Amino acid sequence: MKEYLIRIYSLLYEDKKRLPLLLILFLLTSFFDALSLAILFPFIQILVNFQDFQSSYGWFFESINLTSKSEIITFLGITLVSLFIIKALASILVNWAILRITYNRQAKIKTSLLHKYLNMHYRKYIEGNSARYIQMIQTMSMQFIKVLQGFLRLLSDGLIFLSIVIVLAIVEGPLLIYVGGMMIVLLLIYDIFFKKLLDSQSRAITDSSVQVTKTVNESIQGLKEIKILGKQNFFEDILKENVDIYAKNNIYPDLIRTQPKHIIELIFVIAFTLAVVFFTPLQNDFQSLIPTLGVFLFAAIRLMPTLNQMLASVNVLRIGYYPTTLLFEDMTTKQDLEEDDYKANILKDGFTSMLLKNVFFSYKNDKEHQLNGISLEVDKNKSIGLFGQSGSGKTTLVDVMLGLLEPSKGEIYLNNKIVKNNKEFRNLVAYIPQDIFIINDSVKNNITLTGRDEVVDDVLLEDVVLRSRLKEVINNLPEGINTNIGERGVKLSGGQKQRIAIARALYNKREVLIMDEATSALDNNTEKEIIDEIRKLKGKVTMVVIAHRLTTLQHCDEIYEISNGRISEKYNYEDISKSKK
Repeated sequence: MKEYLIRIYSLLYEDKKRLPLLLILFLLTSFFDALSLAILFPFIQILVNFQDFQSSYGWFFESINLTSKSEIITFLGITLVSLFIIKALASILVNWAILRITYNRQAKIKTSLLHKYLNMHYRKYIEGNSARYIQMIQTMSMQFIKVLQGFLRLLSDGLIFLSIVIVLAIVEGPLLIYVGGMMIVLLLIYDIFFKKLLDSQSRAITDSSVQVTKTVNESIQGLKEIKILGKQNFFEDILKENVDIYAKNNIYPDLIRTQPKHIIELIFVIAFTLAVVFFTPLQNDFQSLIPTLGVFLFAAIRLMPTLNQMLASVNVLRIGYYPTTLLFEDMTTKQDLEEDDYKANILKDGFTSMLLKNVFFSYKNDKEHQLNGISLEVDKNKSIGLFGQSGSGKTTLVDVMLGLLEPSKGEIYLNNKIVKNNKEFRNLVAYIPQDIFIINDSVKNNITLTGRDEVVDDVLLEDVVLRSRLKEVINNLPEGINTNIGERGVKLSGGQKQRIAIARALYNKREVLIMDEATSALDNNTEKEIIDEIRKLKGKVTMVVIAHRLTTLQHCDEIYEISNGRISEKYNYEDISKSKK
């Protein structure tokens, strides 16, 4: 439990500095709770037995010039009501503070997680589970907020509980010990009985929730193929199996979470009834016992929801143990994040060359290498072409060049200096992949990918729209360049999406342009027009072009054939066009 609480505290980050203020609010609320209960005793006593009241408190009221019974009752009544109003306002303030801190923390955790996932090693990403990343941001962060709220409310309610117990101890210590002792024993039995079940269900709920997210994501992403193949039942059955497991795992924890109220009521009624039966015969004057019983009854009314909330908070902490552990690991680990070579400042004077020397690469647990001793040099403003069969290693080679994947063996040089991670090189690159990345937004925002505070260069935007042959496409859209093109560009053809990717690359005006089958979905005429535009960049930018169609490579200075993760041949376009006829 100690380690668990340390993790919760660690995940507060900069919100830790707000805890002292929150603790002061908790103490004030508990103080007003205790004070209102303390004043209740003399208020009941004056109504039941004025003589006993006078002997106990008469000196105080005489000191403030209150002597008649009616005056004292009025004073105590006004004081009691005022304290309850203050206590209610303080409770509202406490709940507001808890909600503000926790939901602000949730927003920061979500953005921090996305930042970490976007900046983790690409290899870690492709070997991982995208459903888990989504689950961590969407669901686990919410689970942790429930845990954090439970922890803070447990602290607040615990102080209130303690303050009320102190007042009861002053009023009637033996009765408190008897009732409190019996309740503690019964609550411990309840806690021990359910603890193991909640701990085991915490992991099961988290794991089944990830599987539900995974199935839903796969179903939505593959909707077109699923409908064509008529495989709806297959995915529906998988989801049904996963949601049934998720539902089953939630039944008992939710049942336990909703029962403390009834259990606490039962425990208190048993304890209080036995206490009255036991203590009443010991009192010579039953009337003198009435104020004490009244205070205990009022305390019970106040304590029962407090104890109920405390038990509910404990249950939330137990259910949230596993997701909090996962969240803590993802938020605090640094080993999966990319390291930079920025301190070396290798490219401060611009890019001159990249050299891959005897580079090997294989994925984790793979016996075979995807790259087998590749050596390749790319000089500034040169155009390099790569071709080969599917699976030959072309895209893997580009991923290594981009620093997305680190070589298993071999060295990479930038400007004749060895780099462990060439992330700095990526800042010079515009990348056009075969699988186009499209956001559910307008054509304009898909090209520019600019934030709210960034200014769009409309002149440059118009230019790249023309050069990527998007003008006609945009003219046919209902809202032109501001038309929303749907999730993953569902309203556009494959060729139109590739033109957006090309426009995006041209808009960013990078020194290096890497095209991975970037024109494969275009018709021959459109491809020729775009290749002509790209040819105009020859000698002005460095280009690496992957293609199946050799005509796409005709502007390249050097062309390499990739086979089985190796460079098998080096050509120029004239040689290769003759040999492939």
